[in-house]
Amino acid sequence: MMWSHGMRRVPAAAAAVAMAAFGGAAWAGPTGHRTVTEAQARAIALRRAGGGTIRTEGRTAVAGQPAYTFDIAVAHKANMERVAVSETTGKVLRATYAGPQAKSS
Repeated sequence: MMWSHGMRRVPAAAAAVAMAAFGGAAWAGPTGHRTVTEAQARAIALRRAGGGTIRTEGRTAVAGQPAYTFDIAVAHKANMERVAVSETTGKVLRATYAGPQAKSS
């Protein structure tokens, strides 16, 4: 049995494996819908920053792509790292420093 997605035909078993790998309901294909969950994006951002604590998170568009954004406080760095992760591909779209970290009391 074949599963058709646009012009490309994929065996049903391959589609099932892809859906399992991307968390089932979160997988929506290349239609512009979210294929990366917020939890997956959070893990990608933390890995890119080298660990730390997420201080703020949100959603925005970066270079015309919908993205999750995270401000991450990283130990031994004066500034927070702001990481934007594509909602559709899971790729890091932007990683910059975002001003001084707030002092914890």
